[in-house]
Amino acid sequence: MGLLESIRTLTWCQLLASGLFALLSAWYFYSGNQLLALAYLTGLLFISIHLFTKTQLAAKRQTYLGLLAFSAYCLVSLTLLLLPEHYQSLTALSLHLAFPFLAFSLLPFRPALLFVLGFTLVANLLAMIHLDGSFRFTFLTALWLVTLMTSVYSFTHELRQQNLYQLLSRNPETGLFNRKQLAQDLEKEQQRALREGTALAIFELESQESPVWSKKQLQDLLSVFAAYERIYHFSSKKLLILAPIKEQEQLQERSRQLEIDLDDLKLHSYLCPLDALPARILHSLQSDNKDMWL
Repeated sequence: MGLLESIRTLTWCQLLASGLFALLSAWYFYSGNQLLALAYLTGLLFISIHLFTKTQLAAKRQTYLGLLAFSAYCLVSLTLLLLPEHYQSLTALSLHLAFPFLAFSLLPFRPALLFVLGFTLVANLLAMIHLDGSFRFTFLTALWLVTLMTSVYSFTHELRQQNLYQLLSRNPETGLFNRKQLAQDLEKEQQRALREGTALAIFELESQESPVWSKKQLQDLLSVFAAYERIYHFSSKKLLILAPIKEQEQLQERSRQLEIDLDDLKLHSYLCPLDALPARILHSLQSDNKDMWL
């Protein structure tokens, strides 16, 4: 419920920000300051892309549109900083304090960080030229404080998100990747194999010991398989490994080597059908009915 409330709060904040940007844009157009109005208008466009296109656009296309709109907002903001008359009002300068908030709240972390650092450095240099005295000190202090706070918060939030993703993608008992991650990776590996004209092997390991999957067994497995060959906890006694291979003959050679290295485990190897749905493949592995792949 807390997560749902956070999402609702963020959406309401974005709605309020878009409404404020729309009002300010209309006001400055009415006042005759078209460039400042254009800055608020591009900011409104950027927020609107993230608010109203989530169901209509694919994630990648939405990201590109957001970057394009934010680039326009950044360009207009920098153009304003080149005008001497823009520095006569602290209210007009306060527009630039919203830049880090917009970047980190609506863009992926790395592009947002690049935008914010680049903009802050350029704004700092231009403010040093056009402002002096306490006015310059006030503006630069506020600008760097906002940049620092938003950067630190966004960085810690990104780390928490990565840690949460790691927890959700792994089995709590063994620390191996779980079935949800297996389904996602299987689809990606199928697409990669089709794109590169290679094959994909699935190795099935079954333990006969009790307790199942001791620490020594897991350490042995990690030493046998390469880092790009992920090990997945499929069931209480069964593990799966996805291994990219060049051709079918390589599957037989690798299977013989694994039978030697892992002689205490029961091994099955399969050539993954690249045109089958991942859910169908996983269901057939669960039911031990490989004919379903055909």
